[in-house]
Formats: sequence, structure tokens, C-alpha cells
Amino acid sequence: MESSDPLLKYENEIMAICFGSKDKWLEVSYLCQDDWVECKNELYDFYTLFTDNNIKIEPIMLTSVFLTYYGLITEKIKIEKESVEKLENIFRKILEELEVD
Repeated sequence: MESSDPLLKYENEIMAICFGSKDKWLEVSYLCQDDWVECKNELYDFYTLFTDNNIKIEPIMLTSVFLTYYGLITEKIKIEKESVEKLENIFRKILEELEVD
């Protein structure tokens, strides 16, 4: 993993979508921090698996992994369709940053 961590950079935006607001995320973040670290590792593993095999990865793929993994382990987030689109846009930015590194 590169020294700059795009997932960390966008963490507050991602979690604000999941928990309804940045304040709400900061309120519960201490309860979910270990889960988020595990989830980030899963996302980077997924990304690496695809890129190492020269398979193009789309933002919705990372969004799906995130929602499946993080949503299942925390059982604290409820995502609406509009939120999925917002998450996909954030993961698009993350992928762009990863491709530059």
C-alpha cells in the first residue's frame, strides 16, 4: 500500500454517507474503527487481486465490496440508492488516485 492512503483521505465522506452525517460517524467511530481497518484491508486486497491480473476495476465493484463487507460486519448502516451513487463517486476518486500512484 502506498504511503498516501486514499481510503483514509475519503474516510469521513464515506462514513458520513453511511451514518447520515460526519458528526454521527465521529460519535460512533470508536465502536467501528477496527471494522473499518479490516474493511480497508479487504478493499485493497480486492483492488490488488484485480490489478495484478490486469483486470479493470470499476468504482461500483469497490462500492459493492465495501457495502457487503462493512455493512455485514457492523450491521449499523442502512444505505439508500442515492447513497450508493455517492459512494460510487467517492470510490471513483479513490481509484483515480490509486492509478496515479
